[in-house]
Amino acid sequence: MEEVGLFIYQSVWYDLPGKLSKNLIFIIMRAQSPVKLQAGNFIVVNLATYMSILKTSISYLSVLRVMVET
Repeated sequence: MEEVGLFIYQSVWYDLPGKLSKNLIFIIMRAQSPVKLQAGNFIVVNLATYMSILKTSISYLSVLRVMVET
């Protein structure tokens, strides 16, 4: 995401109309902060936590299927 801000900064954004250049400056500012997906107020979900939750869910599902089949 940081590369987006860098690419915009390296373009000729200063020659664009006022409103568009202000929007691009806003995009540059937003690109500098990392993107976080938060579940509730207690966990930040990234790829690692998503994979961990998915693996645990599949394990629980597997145990439940074995219990139902017997």
